[in-house]
Amino acid sequence: MNSPAGTSRIRFILWMCVVTWMAVIFFLSAQEASQSSSLSGSAIWSVAEITQPGFRDMPRDEQESLVEQYQHIARKTAHMLAYMVLGVFLGICSVLFAHWVWKTKHAKAQNRIGDLLK
Repeated sequence: MNSPAGTSRIRFILWMCVVTWMAVIFFLSAQEASQSSSLSGSAIWSVAEITQPGFRDMPRDEQESLVEQYQHIARKTAHMLAYMVLGVFLGICSVLFAHWVWKTKHAKAQNRIGDLLK
């Protein structure tokens, strides 16, 4: 993957990941409160069934109360993770861009030195 075409392809794919992830964040942020609560509530419900002993045996109102208790934490964690993933994608793209700039400047400097030595 040291070829310029391979590197360009990787950069393109990473930038497409950035744009796609930004679209996902925008789509989730554009949801109405009821849709968002329903989505996070169902996710918490699924996790609680796996992690909370006796969750399935609890009365329905206790189950709903437990899900409501964790909903705020889950929503804030989801926001943090969504933006963390975006930050990772952007960080990788920035490093690759900086490397590309360094290689370009380094190659130009070598060409100038080679021209002087001719």
